[in-house]
Amino acid sequence: MLKMARAAIGFGCCALASCRTGEAILSDGELDRSRVDTRGSAWSAREPAVVVDGRAIGWSALAPGLIEGAGGAVLEEALLDVLLERALRERGLTVGEEDVSRERALLAETLGGDLSASALEALRRERGIGERRLRGLVRRNAALRALVRDEVEVGEAEVGAAYEIIFGERVRVRLLVVRTLAEARALRGELSGGTGDLSERFSRRAREASLDGSAGEGGLVEAMSLRDPAYPAALRGAIAATEPGQMSAIAPLDAGYAIALVEGPVAPAETTVEAEHDELHARLLARAQRVAMAALAQQLLGGAEVRIDDPLLAEAWASRRR
Repeated sequence: MLKMARAAIGFGCCALASCRTGEAILSDGELDRSRVDTRGSAWSAREPAVVVDGRAIGWSALAPGLIEGAGGAVLEEALLDVLLERALRERGLTVGEEDVSRERALLAETLGGDLSASALEALRRERGIGERRLRGLVRRNAALRALVRDEVEVGEAEVGAAYEIIFGERVRVRLLVVRTLAEARALRGELSGGTGDLSERFSRRAREASLDGSAGEGGLVEAMSLRDPAYPAALRGAIAATEPGQMSAIAPLDAGYAIALVEGPVAPAETTVEAEHDELHARLLARAQRVAMAALAQQLLGGAEVRIDDPLLAEAWASRRR
């Protein structure tokens, strides 16, 4: 809840956010049908999708629910496939297997370097996509990265700021996040007036009541940089004004209120900006490219003119855009 994608060096798949489109037509002639593979699917033969106790269930019975559940997302992916192919062609660019492999490696970094079948399966479950759509996502990311690669730069000031956030002075804190100011005041009053070790009591109440992702660890954040813009400014200010062993003032968040227990400083890492420069630059560049990729995807979708003749799919698309 508190921590946004790390502003300095985070990795991740490109988040293709929705944006509203205009009206027009993408003709069938622009589709690369060599990529449409329905082998092994009853859909290609218009056969029943499933037979239960001798009774056939056809696609006509299943399609409305399937379209309602994922039609908007799948349509967006299909539109981007067409739009990206066109954009690559206009720029004289191509996406090869080497680009796709590189994109899979970046995906692996979001999984802690793990591209095992189990890690990918966990990612697919989390995002609700199968192997086919995962391959499409990786290829779209490769296409988007090729299109923005020459437009993104990272300066030395950004590298220096990232170094300070990750390796500079930091603080060890515990966080307790609740939805309302009344809850925050009650909890802070309870903890202030209690007896015994404050850290233990704070940790217990964080496990019981906190909405933050750190709740399972008793609210513990091992090393927070007060320069890190990924944490809300109000929270960083409250922590900066608090002595070790004390609780901060209540800090307002976008969707709740936070209390921090400052446990103590974390010493700077024994390294130098020169030693970490290349890796930091690469990570910052990947993040900057990812932001540009998401913006380009929105731009392409926003400029596309789409006519949807199927009412169920039109409804799913409208819902996706809301």
